[in-house]
Amino acid sequence: MDVKDKTKDNVKARKDLEQHCSRPELHLIGGVGGKIYKPKAAYTLSKVQMTELCVWAKSLKLPEGYSANISRCVNESSHKFSGMKSHDCHIFMQRLLPVAFRDLLPKSIWEVLTELSNYFKDICATVLRVEHMEQIELNIVEILCKLERIFPPAFFDSMEHLPIHLAYEAKVGGRVQYRWMYPFERFLYHLKKKVGNRARVEALIVEAYIIEEVSTFCASYFEPQVQSRLNRVPRNDDGGSADSSCRLSIFTHPGRALGSRFTTRYLKDDELKAAHRYILMNCEKINPFLAKFTEEKKQQIPGMTDKELQILCDQQFPPWLLSHIQEHPYEVDDDIKKLAHGPNRRVSCYNGYFVNVFKFETVEHGRYKATSNYGVCVLGSTTDEYEVDYYGVLEEILGLEYYGLRDVIVLFRCHWYDTSDKGVKVHRLGIVEINNKSKLNTNDPFLLSSQAQQVYYTVPPTIKQVRNNWMVVCKVKARGKFEIPLLEEQEENVPPNVESAFQEEEIFTPHPIIIDANIDEVNIFFNEEDELDSVELEELRRAANDKQVISDGEELEEELEDFESDEETQEKTDHDTDNSANEMENED
Repeated sequence: MDVKDKTKDNVKARKDLEQHCSRPELHLIGGVGGKIYKPKAAYTLSKVQMTELCVWAKSLKLPEGYSANISRCVNESSHKFSGMKSHDCHIFMQRLLPVAFRDLLPKSIWEVLTELSNYFKDICATVLRVEHMEQIELNIVEILCKLERIFPPAFFDSMEHLPIHLAYEAKVGGRVQYRWMYPFERFLYHLKKKVGNRARVEALIVEAYIIEEVSTFCASYFEPQVQSRLNRVPRNDDGGSADSSCRLSIFTHPGRALGSRFTTRYLKDDELKAAHRYILMNCEKINPFLAKFTEEKKQQIPGMTDKELQILCDQQFPPWLLSHIQEHPYEVDDDIKKLAHGPNRRVSCYNGYFVNVFKFETVEHGRYKATSNYGVCVLGSTTDEYEVDYYGVLEEILGLEYYGLRDVIVLFRCHWYDTSDKGVKVHRLGIVEINNKSKLNTNDPFLLSSQAQQVYYTVPPTIKQVRNNWMVVCKVKARGKFEIPLLEEQEENVPPNVESAFQEEEIFTPHPIIIDANIDEVNIFFNEEDELDSVELEELRRAANDKQVISDGEELEEELEDFESDEETQEKTDHDTDNSANEMENED
């Protein structure tokens, strides 16, 4: 960003390049009229690119509770980010950094920055394993070597050396959230807010802390219905365990509607059939009937493909189940009988829904909000043997009722994006891109609320306008929810003996990096193996030859004077040291 008084790519850094590095294309150049030119480096953004980056950050919409409103921290006129909290910096470093510079920096530089971002994401994973940490220790050495080939020597100080030790510390100490300083800093801020008289700081903190401890202790004797700090409702409370009179699992998942207002409407015939079919296909107690139906169809039509069988199930299974239950009424549970007759055509429509510790909102309800709570993701499969992630946006939240069953089942009606090769791109560094103009060819727009996971979409900033239809998908982890994995050869009901450290992100395998054998090569921006289009290649060449005017007067002269005065001070110190040493020798 080349921010004044903040950037390390200053006059002193360019002077160091002349002495220590073989990069003549980055040396300062004297011009006519006393002007001095600083050649634009490939890692520096132009004013147009900085403006595009700030506009993108200003329009960024993240899920509620994911981070602060980063758009408030952006100053478009001065091209600066300020006022970001520590958590916001982590979000930008681990999640948004690869997206922000996807099309603004050359491919070789962007890949190194993305690898560095993945490194910090990996050490904050849900489970840390020894073999993963050992691989990450090797990766960070390679990453820093690549950074040394890109940035000037002045960029590297103790903070850039620190990441080398983080992987080893995570392997030995584990539990990153128990070793960093953020909880203590938040607690100190909490104590400082109790100070009313600055003349008695310590006394006021002690008095307020004792009162807080006493009130918390007394709150443990209150009745359960009395709200206190001990039974405070979490941010995205889904209502806790559901009290259901139905014994079917799809009715027992907890969830809570957003607000008390809702509207009603009547489902169309195709919507009613699709909703009923999806509920039957995802009910565990219906699986034996589905298996029996598939066996009958395979016997009737030998050599039928999986795709043809799937089409038959969608069309004929719901009426077959109803007729089968009517023929064998005493062999089927009462709840399944009521489920087979289908739902009521009249449904309730909600604006939002709390489930799985997420807050979901429809696209229309959240259109003019600063947050984005309408991205959904589900792991599923069709006729293929493997499962893939399906991405979409939430269009409608429907509450369905079945005759005879008092419980309501909530469905999400979504617009699903195409998950084929034409609609999804997966980068080797883990970035997933979705074509927002594509639509999945399916007759199942519905999704059980219990199956939904939250994601958000963002379009990377670009000036080439070559990726307008592509969005980057970022998954969101629920706040305060930890899924402890079972180890290999472990029974489900046995408590796990896990020696790993549980962190904030999901279970991972370390992201791969490119091991470059020619690590000391000077020119890393033009690699014959890289697939660069003509536009990107022209930008790289123009960036290498472009020259940027620093100043023709006071600012540059001050920097040069400071640099020369530092050199004179160092020479004088060395001279005095030599004289003192000579005097001591003469005295001896």
